[in-house]
Amino acid sequence: MGAAIDPGSVTGRFEFLEPLPAPVAGATAVVRRGRIYVMGGTDSLGRPQQAVYVGRIGVTGHIDGWYLEPPLPAARAYGGGVVLEQRAVAFGGVADSVRPGGTPTGPGMAWYSGVST
Repeated sequence: MGAAIDPGSVTGRFEFLEPLPAPVAGATAVVRRGRIYVMGGTDSLGRPQQAVYVGRIGVTGHIDGWYLEPPLPAARAYGGGVVLEQRAVAFGGVADSVRPGGTPTGPGMAWYSGVST
């Protein structure tokens, strides 16, 4: 069950884009109106982070640079995210007191922030 993926559907090779200001793994990314929001994630030592970066996606698909936004209220990695109306929403994931890949947070752990229109 599920969608079949056609290997011929990729029209070209993947290209290197503008790197984030700091390396992260397990970050949450959402896209809205030509902008990509990257929230949280772990640093190179596996520690969850609070940072939120936004980049404008150009017509060629390249990102014009990354800009630091107000941070998440708490460090978070391996969570979920969605854009809902004018808000970027981050939810779930693991906190700084839980090692990456550990126990997910319980219900009620969700944050949102307004996004540019």
